[in-house]
Amino acid sequence: MMGMLPATFRGRILALGTLALALVLGFIALEVAREYRISFAETREAVVDLSDGLARDLDRWVGDARGVVTRMAAHPDVRALDATGCAPWIEEVGWLLPGYGDLRVVDAGGTTACAASDFGGWTDDARGLTWFRMVQEEGGFVVTPAEGGSEPDGAAGGGDWRVVLSHPILAEDGAFLGAVAVALFLSDLQERLPLRGLPVGSVISVVDSSGMVLANSRAPEELVGTNYRAAGRVDPPPGQRGVMEQEGLDDVERLWGYSRTTLAPWTVVSGVPHAALLGPVRARALERSGVGLAVLLLMSLGLFGADRTIRRGFDVLQRGAREAARIRGVRVRETGLREFQEVARVLNHTLEARDQAEEELASALERHELVLRATRDMIWDWDPVAGRVQRNEALRSFTGDEGPISQVSGTEALWFHRIPEPHRSRVRLSLEQALESGDSIWIQEYPMERYDGSIRRILDRGYVVRTEGGQPVRVVGIMSDVTEERERAEEVRRAKDRYESILRHAPFGVFLTTGNGLILEWNPALEAILGETWTPDRPGRTAAELFLDPRSWEELLEDAEREGTVMGREAKWTRGDGEEIFVRLTASSFLGEGRPTLEVLAEDVTERRRLGEQMRQVQKMEAVGRLAGGVAHDFNNLLTVISGEARLLISDDLPPEMRESLEAIREAGDRGSALTRQLLAFSRRQVTRPSPQDLNQVVDRIQRMLLRLMGDHIHLRTELTPDLPPVVVDSGEMEQVIMNLTLNARDAMPEGGTLCISTSLRNLTATEARLQHPKLSAGKYVVLSVVDGGTGIDPEVVSRIFDPFFTTKPVGKGTGLGLATVYGVVTRAGGQVVVDSRMGAGTTFRVFLPVSPTGFEITPEEASATPVPVPSQGHVLVVEDEESVRRMAGRILNRGGYDVRPFATPASALAAIRDPAIPVDLLLTDVKMPGMSGEELALQARRLRPDLPVLFMSGYPEEAEIEDRLKEGGAAFLPKPFTPEALLQQIRRLLEVTRAARTPP
Repeated sequence: MMGMLPATFRGRILALGTLALALVLGFIALEVAREYRISFAETREAVVDLSDGLARDLDRWVGDARGVVTRMAAHPDVRALDATGCAPWIEEVGWLLPGYGDLRVVDAGGTTACAASDFGGWTDDARGLTWFRMVQEEGGFVVTPAEGGSEPDGAAGGGDWRVVLSHPILAEDGAFLGAVAVALFLSDLQERLPLRGLPVGSVISVVDSSGMVLANSRAPEELVGTNYRAAGRVDPPPGQRGVMEQEGLDDVERLWGYSRTTLAPWTVVSGVPHAALLGPVRARALERSGVGLAVLLLMSLGLFGADRTIRRGFDVLQRGAREAARIRGVRVRETGLREFQEVARVLNHTLEARDQAEEELASALERHELVLRATRDMIWDWDPVAGRVQRNEALRSFTGDEGPISQVSGTEALWFHRIPEPHRSRVRLSLEQALESGDSIWIQEYPMERYDGSIRRILDRGYVVRTEGGQPVRVVGIMSDVTEERERAEEVRRAKDRYESILRHAPFGVFLTTGNGLILEWNPALEAILGETWTPDRPGRTAAELFLDPRSWEELLEDAEREGTVMGREAKWTRGDGEEIFVRLTASSFLGEGRPTLEVLAEDVTERRRLGEQMRQVQKMEAVGRLAGGVAHDFNNLLTVISGEARLLISDDLPPEMRESLEAIREAGDRGSALTRQLLAFSRRQVTRPSPQDLNQVVDRIQRMLLRLMGDHIHLRTELTPDLPPVVVDSGEMEQVIMNLTLNARDAMPEGGTLCISTSLRNLTATEARLQHPKLSAGKYVVLSVVDGGTGIDPEVVSRIFDPFFTTKPVGKGTGLGLATVYGVVTRAGGQVVVDSRMGAGTTFRVFLPVSPTGFEITPEEASATPVPVPSQGHVLVVEDEESVRRMAGRILNRGGYDVRPFATPASALAAIRDPAIPVDLLLTDVKMPGMSGEELALQARRLRPDLPVLFMSGYPEEAEIEDRLKEGGAAFLPKPFTPEALLQQIRRLLEVTRAARTPP
């Protein structure tokens, strides 16, 4: 396109002027066409709107006539066809129809019944008229075709064309009675056509359905009655309204708008000549063309004048630019027109920017060189065509080469000789493939030998520069020593592996959650804690679901976010199977992948808590036991004196009232002894000798005593299952268990009732043991049941009835040791006590005792022989720090015939034993005394007198083992409180054994 323009500036100005002229003319043509289209569209709408308006006016005119004849046809006077009745009325109605004439009523025979005026040349017989025939055939309102020109002069409307509007008069059964008719003269229709305000040559016509002209705005005398359709002109197409382009009868081409009436078969056509449309448009086009040519001429003159001015300005710019290009620092003169001054100013700014850019480029090149020298990355630039490699200082230092350029061709121009195999072949092949494949980026990681022989890990990244044809001409690369990074990454990987291994094998559960508690990760230990039915991988599983109380999780989360770490927080969880467990939690909050994350360590401490509770219970029982044992020891000393002195007095010859009082004292002492035995049994300090026992025999032995204790208001019943296997228990302790349970049952029935003691054999399966008796193992058990019908036990205190010193009885009515003793005895025997009680429905205690292993036989109960006091002789040393006990023991021995030497301390007694002049046949000593124990006293005494028999007495029954600790025989133990008979019997037995040992066979 630019090659077709003239080479000179002036020629181009003329060419531009010609082009501008063509554009102006084209614009004018387009504008004329646009205005013609607009005028044509507006005229189309105008002629249609004109035809529509005239059609609506004609419909209103015809509608008025139709309304009159329709109402007249329905009027009674008209329907009667009575001229006298309808003549005055019809005459008055005729004045209401301007433009109409000859309103009349005709009967069925065509004879006029009455009329508003004379109907001219019409005969009285209307049967031959067109309108009469049509109204009979149609049976409704009819508008006839135009008729005219046949009436004689002087008749009404003579010489005028007319249209008759008629309506039939029908009987009730629809029979034709006659018709009402009115004539419309076309001369009146002609007056309704608008003749002003239309363009020159415009025409408005009204034609009927046959194409006949009923009215015409230009030449009504000539054209009314003419048929357009027959002449082949102005024939509207079908449709209610529209536009058409046709010639009129005057051979003029017009734009016609047409609209059909609805009440008469007429069409209104309005035509405007094409010349009337183009005239204004042509005038405006000529006016605009003249203005355009004038503007173009002025433009050409202006451009020609500007050519010379612009040429001079360009010459100045060209000379200045050539000078500035040749000499640095020279600037273009800013002279001439303002525009050329502005151009010169811009050019000078450009020159200044060029000079500054060259300075910055030089500075950048200098900095680039410094960066190449200072950077730790090794940079290389390889020309694969020339085989030249340029390297920075870092790469030369790494390889130890001094020269900056290598002249070896091919890939061997690089440092591949420093890459060990098989990596060297892999790297060379990948670089060659990158050059051949068209790739722009080349990345490889490989080991490479440094100048000192060490192997470093290198990450090499190259960019391939290619020609437009794709040939590689340059490769620029950066090498980074990533040895430390890879070692750190490997260390991180190993640390992660160790962490994951620790996590997998950790004995405690670990899981990670988001800040809102959504579980992200967990270890197998957590699944083991929560059971097989727990499904942590269920979508949306949250940590709050683990907690029995979700608030515990919320508090843990808040504390961890606030403090960073929370340690040792205990909570209750719910396992997958619904079991509640205790866990000890340690939580740490940190940011993981940019979001708050919580790491939780969970340790199942359910068993530890259970063992802790057991340990605390054991410690509590041990503390209470030590207290009870100490109290029992002091009681035993007191009871020894009380019971012993009472028995000594009872043996004397006393009045009956004194003997009764002494018996009461003795009985109270016996009850006190029973209480101390309970204390000792509870504290586990009572000496027990478990042996296989028949539980039925134990019940039989104690039954008589129980009957005395029950009273008359309690009925005692026993139901003993025969042939029960033996159980390993202490018979005395078992009697104590039965008595305690029976007395509790008696006290629960103050109004009386039945108390049942029964025995049975029960075989517990593993399932029953786990679900019903978790403290027992599967196997056979003998069950002792004590059932009462008393008041029952409050459910809130059932769990405490075996606690020491806990009682539900009023103050002074219970010690709180009975059931605690039962619990201790049964537990030591490997059994369990089960309580079943309901308020108001009684209580059942069931004692489960494991059956004795096979091979054990029931130990027969030894018959207790009543000791018979036999006069004895001998010297007895009594060592007791409690004066009352020492004095009572001395009186018992004196009465038994023994010579007694009492001592309050072991030291004084040992001094007497050392004296050979003092005879000593037996040593009676307390076990626990200040300064020296009875056992130490006995050992030292036997060193002095080896065959000296020793009788130990103590309020601590566990000290009975002292006799077993002596290396030689001749020792016995007597627990406090003791009776005079028991003391004398033990001393006599020891003396007899000693004398028998001294007597030679």
